This record gives sequence, structure tokens and C-alpha cells, in this order.
Amino acid sequence: MSLLRIFSRQRDESRNLKRMNTVELEKELFGRRRILNEHEERIFELWNLKERKLQSQMRAKEQQRKLIQEWIKLTQESIKLEKAEQKLTKKKIDSLRQHMETRRQLRALALRNLSIRRKFAFFWKTPPRLITEKKKQKWRENLRLTRSESDMSRAVLQIVAGFRSREL
Repeated sequence: MSLLRIFSRQRDESRNLKRMNTVELEKELFGRRRILNEHEERIFELWNLKERKLQSQMRAKEQQRKLIQEWIKLTQESIKLEKAEQKLTKKKIDSLRQHMETRRQLRALALRNLSIRRKFAFFWKTPPRLITEKKKQKWRENLRLTRSESDMSRAVLQIVAGFRSREL
């Protein structure tokens, strides 16, 4: 709307107001106040609506921020748990390797013990006339030192490099 129309309209309204009597003016005033109150209520409702919308957005943002923080916290905890799980798994693997190595060594020692017992039994049961002095000398060299003659029954071959005993 152009400015001339607005001003001409206001002049027409002011002329009309001068012609009206007080009752009509009061009715007009009452009507305008009612319209003004309706507009104020509508403005207040819109403002209230906008405030509630902003508050709900703020709550949503706050809730989102909390959820993100909680997610970050849970992610960090899961990373810590994964690291702890990896350490435990590594310990289990190392323990299993050590157990397997111990079992292998135990088996090797058991086999070695068995062969020593067989050799010892052979020499213990063999009559002295069949054993030559050379064999006796090698046997004594291979035996671990004993404290006395009474320990001879417990004598074992000395450990030579690589778990092998000397050949007789």
C-alpha cells in the first residue's frame, strides 16, 4: 500500500470519528480494544509457543549432549575392556605356551629317565665278567658323582649338551 492511501485513510477515519457521538465512539473504542486484546493474546501465544519451542530445542540439545557424553564414556570403557581382554588373552596364550613347553620338557626328561634306568638295569644285572674295563670306565664317567657307595643305586647319567648321554 502506498503512503498516500494510508494517510488518506487515516484522515477519513478521523473525520468519521468527529461526526460520531460518544456512544458510537465508546462502541468503536470497545471494539478496537477487543481487537487489540485479541492481537495481544495471539502475539503472547505465538511468543509463548516460540519460547516453548526454544526450550524444547534446548532440552533436546542438552539431552543430545548428555547422550554423546555417555556414548564417549562407554566407548572409552569398552576400549579399556578390550585392552584388558587382550592382556588376559596374551597371558593365557603365554601360560599355555609355557605349559606346553613344560610338558614337552617333562616328556623328554621322562624318556631320558627311562633310557637311563634301562642302561642302569642292564649294567646292574650284567655279571661283572661280561663288562670290560673300558665299559666300566665309560660308565663311571657318565654317572653323576655320588656321596658314597650306598648311593650307587641312585646314580644317574650326567647331562651332556642337548639332553644326550654319552654312548657306551
